[in-house]
Amino acid sequence: MKKALLFLSTFLAFALASAQAEFHLTYEDAPLLDGDTITLTASNGSCDFWFNLTIEPFIMIPTVYSTVRLNESETYVSTICAGMWCIPNLTHSDSFAPSSFALEPYQEYENHIEFVVPGGAADALFSFTIYNEDMPENNVKFYVSVINPNAAVTIAEETPSISLYPNPASNAVNISLGENECPSTVALCNMAGQQVFTTVLPAGTGSMSLSVADLPKGLYTVTVTCGNRTTSKRLAIR
Repeated sequence: MKKALLFLSTFLAFALASAQAEFHLTYEDAPLLDGDTITLTASNGSCDFWFNLTIEPFIMIPTVYSTVRLNESETYVSTICAGMWCIPNLTHSDSFAPSSFALEPYQEYENHIEFVVPGGAADALFSFTIYNEDMPENNVKFYVSVINPNAAVTIAEETPSISLYPNPASNAVNISLGENECPSTVALCNMAGQQVFTTVLPAGTGSMSLSVADLPKGLYTVTVTCGNRTTSKRLAIR
C-alpha cells in the first residue's frame, strides 16, 4: 500500500511539474522568443502571419492564444489557426476573446493569423500571448507590427525632431532632439499607456541618455513635446 501511495504521489508530482509547459516557437526557421517583435507589410487589404509551435512536456494541455491590439487602428485579426483548427470571424475590438486549442505535446503545429487591413487604416501593433489555460503565468508573449503602405498620412508641420539609439536597447538609450529651440518634455510610456519616466529639458539641450536597465522588456513610446508640438517614436527594450 505504501509503495502504491509513493508511486501515486511521485506520479502526481511529476505530472504537476510537467504542467509547466514549455512553448517553442519558430518564425522563418528562427526561434521566436518572448518579447520579440515581427514586422509585416499588408498587401491588398490583408496580411498573413505564419509561425510554428511545439509544446513540452508530454501531457496534453489546453493552449490559449490571447490577442490584444495595442493602438488605435482599424486593422484587426480575422482568423487564428493552430494546425487544422481555426477560429474565424473574430471581432473588430481591441481585445479579442482568447482562443483555446487542445494541442498535443511534441507535435509541431503550423499557426496562421490573418489580419484584415482596411484602406487608409493606420499601422497597427498587436500582442500575442500563448499560455497554459491552467497556469496563465506560464506563457510566451510576442508582438506583431502591421504596416499599411496605404495608410492615411497626416503631415504635421514643424514637429520636434527625435532619434533613438541604440534601438532596441538593453541598458541605456540616447535620445537626440535635434534643434531643441524651446523647453521640451520627454516622456516614456509602456504599451498600456502608463508613464514610466518623464523629464523637462531646457531649450538648446540637444540630447540626453536614459537608463532602461531596470525596465521590463517590451515596447515603449518616447514622446517629446515642445510647446504645442509633439512627436513620438517606438522604443524596444530587450
